[in-house]
Amino acid sequence: LTTQLELILAYSGVISFFNLGAWAGLYTYTPELYPTKLRGTGTGVAASIGRLAGIFAPSITGYLFEVSGGLLLPAFTVFASAHIIASVSTLVLGEETRNRTLEEISM
Repeated sequence: LTTQLELILAYSGVISFFNLGAWAGLYTYTPELYPTKLRGTGTGVAASIGRLAGIFAPSITGYLFEVSGGLLLPAFTVFASAHIIASVSTLVLGEETRNRTLEEISM
């Protein structure tokens, strides 16, 4: 394997790890926050947006790779930034659910 390909595989593995962790968080955190009907709709919308991103991500990655002169870091920084923004947003704006009843939380 070339060094470039090894870096692509390594960066992709790291991004995938955090992406799967984000889904785990979505499926464990949101059931406590929203009523069932709203939760189903919201989770469906989030899944749809994720699938759309999966369609466009390879093209965006290729474009960023090309305009950066063959550097991988800018392309992967864009995708890592999305995870960082989502994490910080949840930490800052998220509601604490510990030691609260579901009725109390979802009001």
